[in-house]
Amino acid sequence: MNIEEQIINLFRNGEKLTTLSNRYSISMAQLHTILYEEMKKPNIPKQKSSTTKKWSLLLPEDYGENMLVMHPYSSTKVFLYWEWNASLKRMIASFLDKNQQSADMVLCVYDITYTKDEGNGDLYWEKVIDPTTRECFIDVTEDRIYCAYLCLKYKEGIHLPQYTPLLSSTSVATSGQEKKFADAEILKAMEQEYWLYRHLHMAEKRMGKITSGSSPLKRRAMVLASRRLRSAQADWISLHKKGVDRDETIERIHGHLVQFTKIYDDIRLGLIDPVELEQMEKEDEYSDIKEDEQLLKRSDSQTVGWETKKSLSVMILCWEFPPRFVGGMGTAVYQLARHLIKQQIEVHMITYEVKEAPTYEKVEGIHVHRVQTVDEDQIEAVDHLQFYHWIFQLNVAMMRKAEQLLRAGLQIDVIHAHEWLTFFVAEELSTRLRLPLLYTYHGIQHVYDRIMGSPNLTYVHNIEKSASVHSSMLAVCSQYMKEELIQGFSVSPTKVRVIPNGVVMPRSPTKEERKEDMEARKRYAEEKEKIILYVGRMTPHKGVQGLIEASPYIVNRFPHTKFILVGKGSETDSLKERVAALGVEEKVMFLGHVDELEKERLYRCADVFVLPSFYEPFGIVVLEAMAHRVPVIVSHTGGLKEIVKHRVNGLTVITGHVESLFDQICEVLQQPPELTTWIETAYRELQWKYQWDGIAQKVGQLYQELKQTSRLQ
Repeated sequence: MNIEEQIINLFRNGEKLTTLSNRYSISMAQLHTILYEEMKKPNIPKQKSSTTKKWSLLLPEDYGENMLVMHPYSSTKVFLYWEWNASLKRMIASFLDKNQQSADMVLCVYDITYTKDEGNGDLYWEKVIDPTTRECFIDVTEDRIYCAYLCLKYKEGIHLPQYTPLLSSTSVATSGQEKKFADAEILKAMEQEYWLYRHLHMAEKRMGKITSGSSPLKRRAMVLASRRLRSAQADWISLHKKGVDRDETIERIHGHLVQFTKIYDDIRLGLIDPVELEQMEKEDEYSDIKEDEQLLKRSDSQTVGWETKKSLSVMILCWEFPPRFVGGMGTAVYQLARHLIKQQIEVHMITYEVKEAPTYEKVEGIHVHRVQTVDEDQIEAVDHLQFYHWIFQLNVAMMRKAEQLLRAGLQIDVIHAHEWLTFFVAEELSTRLRLPLLYTYHGIQHVYDRIMGSPNLTYVHNIEKSASVHSSMLAVCSQYMKEELIQGFSVSPTKVRVIPNGVVMPRSPTKEERKEDMEARKRYAEEKEKIILYVGRMTPHKGVQGLIEASPYIVNRFPHTKFILVGKGSETDSLKERVAALGVEEKVMFLGHVDELEKERLYRCADVFVLPSFYEPFGIVVLEAMAHRVPVIVSHTGGLKEIVKHRVNGLTVITGHVESLFDQICEVLQQPPELTTWIETAYRELQWKYQWDGIAQKVGQLYQELKQTSRLQ
C-alpha cells in the first residue's frame, strides 16, 4: 500500500487532516489534492471534530487578517480578508465563555454576486453556503463575489436566525483571484485611500512636533496648520458615509494636506510669508479659531499625534449618548463627560451610531465617535439572546474604532466603561494596553431578576461578575447598589466608590417661555386639571401599571386630574389596553419619547411627579423634577429611598402597593401646608449634593488615582 492509499484509508476512518499532514510531512494543499476525489464520494464519513473546537477545521488557531481556508470536502481554496487580531480572538473567547446556550461556531460564506431588492431598498443575500455541509465550497467560482460571516449555529428550539453573525469579513476571493469586494466603489476607495492614510498619519505626527513660540506670525501659522489638519481629518472620517462623493472628498483631503505641508515647512524653516498667510486665512472654511488657539497654549511636552494632549485622557465606552436616550444612563454619561471637560480632562466617547448624527463630532469639547454594527439596531429586540449577539457586534465595532484612534496617535490614561454592554471591549483594551479600568454599574441584573421574578439572564450576570473581578475600580450611583454589589459578587468594599448622578439646575423661564408653557399646557390638560407626571420607560420594573390601577380612584376623588406618561417601552401597548379597560382613556395620555425641551416644559407644568418603581438603582428623573420644584412621590426602594426622605423632601410609598400610592397622590393634590417646605428642602439639597461640577471633580480625582496606581504597578 503506497502513501496515498494509506492517507485515504486513514481519512475514511475519521483521521484529522492536521494529523495526516504532520504524520506524512506534506502540505495541506497536497493533502487536499490526494483526498479531493475521495471527499466527493457520497459515503465518506465526516471528520471527527473536537468537542471544544468544533470549528477548528474552518478557523485554524493562527487565523489572522488574511486567512486561507481549505474546506475538507472541496479542493477550492477560499481566501478571507478580515480585520482580525489577537484582541478580537480574546473577545470571542470571552463571549463564548459567558454564553448560556450551546452553539457551533461556523463560517458562513454568502454569494452576493446578485442581490435582490424587495422594493423598500433592503437588499438580501441570494445564497448562503454553510461550511458544515459537504457541498460548501464546491460551487465557489472565480467569477462571483462573496463575503463571509463568523456565525453561531444554534440547536433547534432557539428562536434566532439559523446563522447568527458575530463578525464579518472585508471580502472573500477564491484561488487565482485578486481581492474582489462586494462593492466596486469600496475596492476603488481602498486603492485610493492607502496613500491618504499614510500621509494623514505623517501630518498628525508633524503637528505634534511643532513647538510654540512668542511670534504672533508663527502662532497664526500654527493655528492655520491645525485647522488644515482638522479639515483633512474631518473629510477622512466622512469618506465612508453613504452618499459621499469619494473622488471629490479625496481631492479635498489632498488639498488640505498639501497646504498643511506647505505651512509646516514654512514654520520649520522660518520662511512664513505674512501676505500669503493672510490670504490662506481668508480662504479657510473654519470661522471659529478659539479652540485651535487653546490647543496651542498647552505645553510642548504634552503634544501627541492625534491632538494636543491634556494632562489626563479618558476613553469612555457607553452604548447610549445624545441624541440616543434609552434610559437615564445616556443623560448621566453626557453630563459627566461635559463636566469632565471643565476639569481639563480630554474625553473620547465611543458609542453606538444614531442615523441623524455624524460618525464623529466634537460636542462641548467631547470627542464623540459613533460606530455601526453588522446587524441593524437590536436595542428593542424582545429575544434576549438576539440582543446579546448584537451587543457583541457593538463591542467588536467599538474595538475597531479604538484601534483606529490608537493607530492615529491617541494616548489614553484610563478606560471608563458603563454597564455590561461594553465590557468585552473594555476588558480587552485594559488588558492589552495595561490601562486602569473604571467600571460603572448602572444596575445589577441578578438584583433585578430577584425583585421582578424574571428569568435569570445568566450571560449578563456572568459579565457583571467578571467586571467586578477584572476592573481596577468599581463605581455605583447609590449606597444601595454598593451593598448589593458587595453581597452579590463578594467584592471588597474598598474597591467600590459611590458616585451619585447629578442634575443641571434649570434657569428661571422668561416671560415668553411662561406664555409658551401656558399654551403647551392646554395641549395636555384643561385649565382646572391637575397634572400627574411620570417620566421613564414603559417596562414592568418601573411600576407604571400601579399608577394606572390607581388612576380611576384618583379621578373619582379629584375629577379634574390628568395623567401624563412620558417614555416608551415594551409594555406600552398592554398599558394602553388596561387604561381602556378601566375607562380612563380621556384622563391618561401616553406621549412616548419627548425631547429635552418638551420634557422641561412638562416638569414646569406638572403638579406632582410620580415614580412608583419596583427596582431603581438611582432615578435621575426624580432630581429633574425636584430641580423644577415639583413635589415628588416615589417607591421606598433602591436608590430612591436615599434621595427622597418621607415628609422631609417628598413622599414615599410602599413598593407595589396601589392603595399607598393612591393615598400619597391624594395628599399632594390636597396641597397640605407643609408641601412648600418639602419642595424647598429638596431644591436646597440638589444645590449641595447633586451638582455635576462636584461629581465630575470626584470622578476626575478617581481617574488621577487610577493613573498614578497604574504607573506604580
